[in-house]
Amino acid sequence: MRKSRYLLLALVAGVIAADGYLGGVWGGWSRHDLDEAAARVPQAPLTFGDWKGESLDLNAKVVERAGFRGYTVRRYENRRTGAAVQILLACGRPGPLSVHTPEVCFGGAGFALTGNPTRFVPDDSPGGPEFFKATFGKKDSPAPEKLRVLWSWNKNGAWRVADNPRWTFAGTPVLYKLYVTQEFYPRDDATDGADCAEFLRDFLPLLEPIVKPAP
Repeated sequence: MRKSRYLLLALVAGVIAADGYLGGVWGGWSRHDLDEAAARVPQAPLTFGDWKGESLDLNAKVVERAGFRGYTVRRYENRRTGAAVQILLACGRPGPLSVHTPEVCFGGAGFALTGNPTRFVPDDSPGGPEFFKATFGKKDSPAPEKLRVLWSWNKNGAWRVADNPRWTFAGTPVLYKLYVTQEFYPRDDATDGADCAEFLRDFLPLLEPIVKPAP
């Protein structure tokens, strides 16, 4: 399977640079809380289980325009299966973090939704972490690319999705956002998002110390 090592990095940088700063200020927050949260985000494990990661960087101006107080962009490869996913984990104020959804980011890079996003619980447990799951396609490419994207926001330690995230998460002192993206071609057997789901089942428990608010 052919994969771009820097796909998510290029999408985020290119679209935010063109789109500008969209986020508004909704509710109060503590600068101290934001700074502490930002310092924890890069502590997400780079290697765990069968997954080995490499860190990527965003331009400082891109980070500022996106409203990220802290972030990490990474590519993880499963040493057992060879599957690869890319992630963006970011934290900041709820306004900026809620308005840049995949429909905005990937749409600006030529990818369009191939169907409505569906709600997805990676571990199938009642009350478990919630994600949106969708496929994006690029029809005008010589070799049509598709993306499987899973995304969610974390408010007060819980991963949740919302049809109107800007309203739902308004006033949250620190909001986190997570994208998990897998690139594939129509001939590739990756349309069910099983690799992304496997990654999330392994990764999310390790994020709990990072995203849970201090007592």
